[in-house]
Amino acid sequence: MKIAIAIVFASGVFAALMGLSAPEVYAQASQGFPDARMRDFERQRACEQNLPTCLPQIRRQMEQRRANQMWMSAMIFGVLVVVGLLIVRAHNKKKLEEKQMLARSRQAARGRKQKDSSSNDDDPFDRGPRRSKLERPPRFGGR
Repeated sequence: MKIAIAIVFASGVFAALMGLSAPEVYAQASQGFPDARMRDFERQRACEQNLPTCLPQIRRQMEQRRANQMWMSAMIFGVLVVVGLLIVRAHNKKKLEEKQMLARSRQAARGRKQKDSSSNDDDPFDRGPRRSKLERPPRFGGR
């Protein structure tokens, strides 16, 4: 269930990221792609070098692209953090369940031991503890 929620969240983030980059893709598709791309590179280079031929709309596009990249990296990082937290939470939950199961089995063993000791007190013909007759290696089952 949690994995499905994470997948839906990740696909929503991916769709949002694709929506942020869609206007640039449509603009490139409407013109001749290689020629327009070369002109864009030349204009961007002029803006990066602070030349007087830099157009304000190109500078805005570059700033918008940088902002989109920042948001994209932040969203990807956020998704990775959420997935990591879900994995850590599942691991901790599994460890807790194992501890609880071990505690229940130890409690049951204590109860059986107490029951055996109380039943031995009532029996006048005590035959000793009820154990199998198998030979066991030294310190078998010891703590």
